[in-house]
Amino acid sequence: MSITITKEPSGIYPAYNDAFVLFTSDLLGHYKAEVSASPASIFPKTFILYPDASGEYVFNLKEVVKTILNASNFEDNNFFDDAYYKSITGLYLLQIITIKVFNASTDETLVKNYEFFKSVKQIEDSIYSNPFQILSNSKNGVDYYLTYFEGFPFHFDIQRVLSGKDITVKNVGSSDISDIMTTTEDGSFRFNVDRSNGENWTASNFLPLITGLNQLEIYEEGVFKTNLFLKKKKKCSGVLLKWFNSDGGYSQYLFDEYYTEEIKGKDIDFIGSNEFLNVGELDSNVKSIGKKAGRGLILKTKCDANEVETLKSLYSSPLVQMYTSKVENIKGKFINVRIDGSFNHKNKRFNNEFVLNVMLPEMITAKL
Repeated sequence: MSITITKEPSGIYPAYNDAFVLFTSDLLGHYKAEVSASPASIFPKTFILYPDASGEYVFNLKEVVKTILNASNFEDNNFFDDAYYKSITGLYLLQIITIKVFNASTDETLVKNYEFFKSVKQIEDSIYSNPFQILSNSKNGVDYYLTYFEGFPFHFDIQRVLSGKDITVKNVGSSDISDIMTTTEDGSFRFNVDRSNGENWTASNFLPLITGLNQLEIYEEGVFKTNLFLKKKKKCSGVLLKWFNSDGGYSQYLFDEYYTEEIKGKDIDFIGSNEFLNVGELDSNVKSIGKKAGRGLILKTKCDANEVETLKSLYSSPLVQMYTSKVENIKGKFINVRIDGSFNHKNKRFNNEFVLNVMLPEMITAKL
């Protein structure tokens, strides 16, 4: 007797897509199945399934996986600025499920493991097999193109590494090789290229980068894994946005230093002035109890074809943040903002201009 899986998610699967497990059993007279998910502290009860006319069961892992990976919503709980690399958690998940199929007198059991990642794919997208893929847009899962603005926070993440492995990055143009970075646990891995405040790979001689295009190769235990074509821009000022992208990582991009600021305000309500004045003395018999005000920025930027691909996910991101410092090498902090705008891209043009409305947190105003 055995349980047979007829369909299941493969590879490191995107957590926000349907992940159907179809199975059946050759147990005579089976009439129901129970699926239990780990950990039991989150899923103390089993999921009860009943077969269709052909004896097949269907279970969607999507909600189970989302429940675990959404524990911190989409906040970047792995953000740090005290090191140039670190093993990180909360993005990769090894999900264990136990399937039991029952008939009137007995049952049989199957335990399965599935890998998931905090990402989402569109119908036309592919799931790449390279676990060393960078959590950003790519056409093949090996070659990646990113833009880095020196003096502002910048990092990139690797999907999954194993604990105790030595990772290095080679600058092909200069033949320089980074310090050895040893992973400390299974899961994702972050490279912190710039910590702001003048602390970056170049200034610290961790791995010097030229202004312009740097071809970087990432190695694990001396074996090539991933290409990163990193365009470095220097002497920058502007508005830095950071957002959770559809590939499960966090993208960063610096918009132009010249922007339009807009402030809108309206009275919350009015109350009587309680003043006893005659004609000629009366100014108004009501007064405002305070204003409700909001601020917004209209940002612009021009970008090349690779930067366009990075910016696409900004418009569908559930988390967008703005860096409070607008000057290079001056440390700030990230605050949550909202964006308004539409993505319009003409693929015939080398440089595309984007205009974006950023709505800042509600202003704190004086109120009665």
